[in-house]
Amino acid sequence: MAEEEVYSDAFTKFTVALLEEFDFKRAIKLANDILDEAQNDLLLKPHATELRKQALLYVFEVKSRLYGQG
Repeated sequence: MAEEEVYSDAFTKFTVALLEEFDFKRAIKLANDILDEAQNDLLLKPHATELRKQALLYVFEVKSRLYGQG
């Protein structure tokens, strides 16, 4: 992914792990990294927990669709 060469934040890594590599374990770990990064960001801090929650729900949704469970 071209964005990986420019961006190396948890959000980009999460997207690549989940939607290109289908590496669900790594995506879950990166959801926790998203929480950490968001907690250190002035604008994202109030939404940090919700961002992690939504990332984990997205992992579940992609995995369910990939394996025909949803």
